[in-house]
Amino acid sequence: MSNSILLISDEHNPFYSSVYGHSFLRTPNLERLAREGTLYENAYCPSPLCSPSRSAFMSGRRVHELQAYSNCNVGLRSDFPTYG
Repeated sequence: MSNSILLISDEHNPFYSSVYGHSFLRTPNLERLAREGTLYENAYCPSPLCSPSRSAFMSGRRVHELQAYSNCNVGLRSDFPTYG
């Protein structure tokens, strides 16, 4: 059995952490997580907007399937199950 930690942040640039090689910023907790776990080098974001992107991530569906096109709608449709 393994554990997973999912970190989701808004407008986070990974290059402002020592894990991805910043020259003087130190992020020791992220370094430890990267050393003991999996470090991803690439990622895909289904939408440039927060709510549609998170909705797609939570449900495993595409943004157009969810009809979540802006940050104005809060919450997912109840007919799409999520991992939450």
